[in-house]
Amino acid sequence: MKLAVTGSFGYQDIGDEAMLTAYLDFLTGNLGFDRKNIFLFSDNPAYTSWYHHHPQENCFSSEILRASNYSLALFKRKIKQLFRLLGAGRDHWNLECETLQAAANCDALLVTGGGTLNTRTERWGESIRRMYELTGFFYRRNIPVFISGQTIGPLGICKKHDVMAYEIIRRAEVLTARDNSYSRRYIEKLGVSPKAYHEVMDDAYDLPYAGTVLPPEVEFFLASGPTAAVNVTEYTARTLKKHRFMADLCEFIIRQKKMQVVLVSHAPIDYECLQDIYSKINPDLKEKVLLPDTRRWRAAQLKKMISRCAFAVGGRYHFIVFSASCGVPFVGMCGNHYSWIKQDGLIRILEMTNGSVLTEAETWNAELIQSKIMNLKEDEAVLPNKPLTEKTSKDLFAEWLAVKGWKDSLHMFFAHKAKESLIENV
Repeated sequence: MKLAVTGSFGYQDIGDEAMLTAYLDFLTGNLGFDRKNIFLFSDNPAYTSWYHHHPQENCFSSEILRASNYSLALFKRKIKQLFRLLGAGRDHWNLECETLQAAANCDALLVTGGGTLNTRTERWGESIRRMYELTGFFYRRNIPVFISGQTIGPLGICKKHDVMAYEIIRRAEVLTARDNSYSRRYIEKLGVSPKAYHEVMDDAYDLPYAGTVLPPEVEFFLASGPTAAVNVTEYTARTLKKHRFMADLCEFIIRQKKMQVVLVSHAPIDYECLQDIYSKINPDLKEKVLLPDTRRWRAAQLKKMISRCAFAVGGRYHFIVFSASCGVPFVGMCGNHYSWIKQDGLIRILEMTNGSVLTEAETWNAELIQSKIMNLKEDEAVLPNKPLTEKTSKDLFAEWLAVKGWKDSLHMFFAHKAKESLIENV
């Protein structure tokens, strides 16, 4: 079978790329898919091909699929695209034809995890519009849709976004969400009944990292003393005043916790913010701070670096996911309600100790966050108080393919499960 895959990847956010990495490993390693039968659609096909070691000829522009939606709302985009076509010539025209044909010939669409069904801080709603247009392309062609690992909400703020979220959920044959209350609440608020709905862990929670190699300078720094990992996002460090807050927080960790600090970026915008934060740290303390350029790193490298730290403080959702899955104590910072829903949802799933998430109001309370850091037990791993769900979104996807009748693609999956069972019995 031919499988189309889309999602939030392609924007150089390591968390979103990690979810695709986990699925590609599962598809090729467990289900026996050949890479030539997996077609990736993102806004940056060249980066997607490089990052995931995927054949360039199987990586396409999702923008082309989005522009194929004929509606009054997209009229301006179609006009702009027409002018680009006229300027780009025949090669661009051939690429558009190849993209549309590749997508239309696929047997199923997999949407990897992310937080796209929501109203964030901007009214345009780029992420939800992207998902609405992409799923619409496949749905109108009767290609079945499996949507994995979403965080749904906040909604109820913008009527247009609610309508799009309703339609996206209605199109999915299977929808999996990665929190145990918020997504369910917003689905009920929309008044839509998913055909099949499951609550699972994040797609990248179990991403392996043990065999990954870190750069020598990072290894040397981590080995030179106990280290804390600190992260920012555009949600938590949008202003220079907040940069100053984060710089002061790093100085507090160095002085009061007697630790080094490694500044962890998940996306290019994080790295830019961290550079300014680093410049604001007291010159006498800068030798205790490392800012590695992770813009060309893979997710497993970032996860391994976090796993080597005593504790973590930051705002990226996958920064918290990586910390929790490595057993590293953490304090989550939330710059808006969307960030809170994702992080608090993770806490609710795991019911874990030695880890906490601050609300939007609490995040900028210096005394509170400092007390949370001081109360962390670095010698005590973060462990879930209850077992995780037995089935992951990837297991559910394999079962869905089997139900659809594509059993020839699943021989390796069932053989793998049988082997696991045999090992357990032995």
